[in-house]
Amino acid sequence: MGNFAAFVAVATRLIFACHSLVAIWRVTQIRPEGDYWWLLASSLGLLLLETLIIVAKKKGEEWKGYCPSFLFYLMSVVPAIWFIELDKIERIRTNTTTTNESTEWSMQFGIGIPDEVTFSLNFTAGEWALYIEQSLLVVLILGRWLLPKGELTRDELSHLLLVYLGLASDIIDFFGIIGFFIDKNKLPDMEFILSILAAWSWSLLQFTFVLTGRRKRMPKMATVTPATSLSHCSSSKTGLPNENRQMDTFIESLDGDGISNISTGTVSKEDVRTEISGSPSAGSSSRNGTDDITDDNGGGNEVVCLYRCCESEITGILVIVFMQDLPFFVIRVVAIAYYGLSSYTMLFFVCKNAIVLCLQVYRLIALRTENAAD
Repeated sequence: MGNFAAFVAVATRLIFACHSLVAIWRVTQIRPEGDYWWLLASSLGLLLLETLIIVAKKKGEEWKGYCPSFLFYLMSVVPAIWFIELDKIERIRTNTTTTNESTEWSMQFGIGIPDEVTFSLNFTAGEWALYIEQSLLVVLILGRWLLPKGELTRDELSHLLLVYLGLASDIIDFFGIIGFFIDKNKLPDMEFILSILAAWSWSLLQFTFVLTGRRKRMPKMATVTPATSLSHCSSSKTGLPNENRQMDTFIESLDGDGISNISTGTVSKEDVRTEISGSPSAGSSSRNGTDDITDDNGGGNEVVCLYRCCESEITGILVIVFMQDLPFFVIRVVAIAYYGLSSYTMLFFVCKNAIVLCLQVYRLIALRTENAAD
């Protein structure tokens, strides 16, 4: 399994390197007078070093919570896209006619009389920029899928990929703001174009984090010790006394973690103690008729809720808000209100960003309130 993980890690980074080389090659075509290639390709050296560490030292195991390979890949391809996009804007400003630029590959095959097959790609400067920019997001999502998932479960990985798809659709449309200006033949000032590129680049950095934004269950092992604070994890079921309601909630939580032989009906607390810790004497004597859930490491009587919100959930919300939704909302509002750029798609995504911001703020308040109640 370690060899396969190392192979997948190397293959994924080769995809990153190939896409970066295509973008760098394109820069050398539009800026042949400058030595930009070595500056852009230097990040690939860092990617190579990180690959060697992953293969030789970590045996294909990825880093926890962060993807340096994504960062090094973005460090090489994003500046190249800046050069490509600014060159396109410069051509339009100087009224330079954008001609078709073709690249041909020829190959011969066969025995006897060789047959020559020629593949020709005719892309304009704008098409080159569009294909490289959009394929960047495809490579990011594909790379996250192919990379070893590490400590992520399959459920968390699939959720993360779905989140990436939603983010990518918004990012692609956001970058199209420059295209909207070009189509209407009214380019904004260079400061606003640079602001669009900066916000786009900033949003891509969120792909370097591995944040699922999901709640994680606490470990199965727990002890039942006397205290008076189980109400932190109690549900709002009616028709049950407070003590029974707390016990019912506790048993339901355990049943969701795989302890299937404990039902959610009436059961003695001694049976629950026996099932969890393997011995009727694992817990201590009852006090005030209520029990509490604490860590099994002997570290005091600190309350642990089985459905406690993880810190990564709040962090994931803040990352998406400050790295994408808020900057995109501001840029789109300025484009509509100040530069008079309006379209159905633009208005839709402005409303989408506004709604998402409201929902994220509401969720943050809900999480903080829930944590305070706990």
